[in-house]
Order: sequence, then structure tokens, then C-alpha cells
Amino acid sequence: MAKKTDRRVAATELSRKLKIPYPFLRTILQTLNAKGILTSSKGKGGGFALARPPKKIYLTELIKILQGPVKLAECVFRANVCPGIRTCRLRKIMLRLQKTVVAELKSITLASMLEESRSQRGKDSGGNRSLSSGKCGLRKRPEKAASLPGIV
Repeated sequence: MAKKTDRRVAATELSRKLKIPYPFLRTILQTLNAKGILTSSKGKGGGFALARPPKKIYLTELIKILQGPVKLAECVFRANVCPGIRTCRLRKIMLRLQKTVVAELKSITLASMLEESRSQRGKDSGGNRSLSSGKCGLRKRPEKAASLPGIV
């Protein structure tokens, strides 16, 4: 969808291409539509499209919409707020890390993710193929893969 901003994409087409169950994807698309990330239209030629250019849609915004604010400083040991929350050394470290992670995430847009994906594909075309769909940075080593049972 972000690659082809000039056309609408049907939820069924996205579901098939992304191999995501239709009901689950439909819920995500409706949520993004309600929050102004997507627009939708019904009928022939209908579907979903980005409401804004990819360079104006930030990863932090998508994360907040789909799973809430980024929180690394929640207590990892207790479900309830502990009495030492103000003096907890681990929490202070996690708050610092959270600030750094959020700042980094704020610099990432759909456009920058697409550009990174394109440049990565260019690197992958040199004979080494990424494992699975190319989404991870691991490379197959043919001489090793042949010697490991169950790895092709």
C-alpha cells in the first residue's frame, strides 16, 4: 500500500499477499482507518489507501495506535506498582533506554522503511539469499546448509 500510493488495495488482496488471516487484518485496517492513517472506500475499485504520504507517517504513531505507548520502564518483577518505584535503580536505567528508543523510533517513517527495504533487496541480489522471505539479516551458507539435517 505504501509502495503504490496512487491506488486502493482491497483487504482480501492484502490478506492474500501478506499471508495474514483476513479477519485479523480487517480489524487492523479498520483501526488505522479510524485513526486517520488510512482512507477507505466501498464498492468496485474500493479498498484502503494511505491518508497521508509515507514520509508523514511515523512508526511511533503506528505503535501507539496498535499497541499503546512504548513503555520499557514498567516493572519487570511485579504486576502492581511497587513501593520503591521512585528509587528503583533498574527503573531509572529503563527510563533512559526508553527515551533513547522512542527518540530513534520517532525518526522512522514508512518512507524511510521502504527505502531501507529497497536498498537491502539490492544487497541481497548478489547471490546470497536471505533465509525465509529475506526479512532477517541471516544468510544461508550453502556448504553448511547441505551438511545440516532438515535444512535445505
